[in-house]
This record gives sequence, C-alpha cells and structure tokens, in this order.
Amino acid sequence: MTYNDFIPIAAQEKVRDLLNHEPVLIKVVKKRRTKHGDFRKLPSGKIQITVNESENPFRFLITLLHEMAHHIAFQNHGFRIAPHGREWKNAFSSIAQPFLVPSIFPSPLLEVLHHHLKNPKASSDTDAQLGLALKSFDPST
Repeated sequence: MTYNDFIPIAAQEKVRDLLNHEPVLIKVVKKRRTKHGDFRKLPSGKIQITVNESENPFRFLITLLHEMAHHIAFQNHGFRIAPHGREWKNAFSSIAQPFLVPSIFPSPLLEVLHHHLKNPKASSDTDAQLGLALKSFDPST
C-alpha cells in the first residue's frame, strides 16, 4: 500500500505536487506506540519519511506534513537546528496552509488545525485539543 491509500482523496493531488517538489521516500509502516512518523537522512543521502498506517486519514495526512516540514526545515537551514524549533514550525505552517480547506478537513478539525499551526507542538498528541479532535475521527474499536 502507498501513502495515497491513507490520505483523504481530496488531498492526494496536493500531496503529489508537494512530493514532486521535495523528492523523498515515503514508507507506510505498522503502527508504533511511541510515534506516528519519523524523518531521517539515510546513509545513501536519500531522505526517508515513515508514517504509521492509520485508519484515520486526517491523522495520517497531518503526520506526513509534519515529517515533510522536517525535511524542508533541514534542507533550508541545515541539520544543526532544533527538530521542532522555529524553522520547523514555520515550514510546517507553510506547507500545511494549502491543505486547510473544507474539502480536505471537516470543519471541527479545520478550526483546531488553524489554531494548532499558529505554534505547532512536537506531536499532535501533545496538543490536547488536536489530539481529541483527531481521536473523534478514529474508527470505533
């Protein structure tokens, strides 16, 4: 399965455009307890982003954008910046903006995301409002 299988259909073209400008390897991995995704530069020099498979397309998309922001921040400012510092926050807010539309995110989540992106946290789970909003879109277990 590819990342397209996990993101909202309305976001697929925007994600494809983003990845065409920022070539990275995207791997969908089994769910991990400690993180939703990660970013790393491989020994080959290529950039890899992993994102946990998720039945919640909004969580998957936010995580993918979060990790892409790491790539952009490090590409623009080098690897000596803080992982979730000012450079990353600016990159995350910037690349997320085109996705903040009602065709991609439902209204209740869209409002919370707008607020979250004013000063993004290191994880969607550490923003209580965003965590709860995302959880409401998790499938029932």
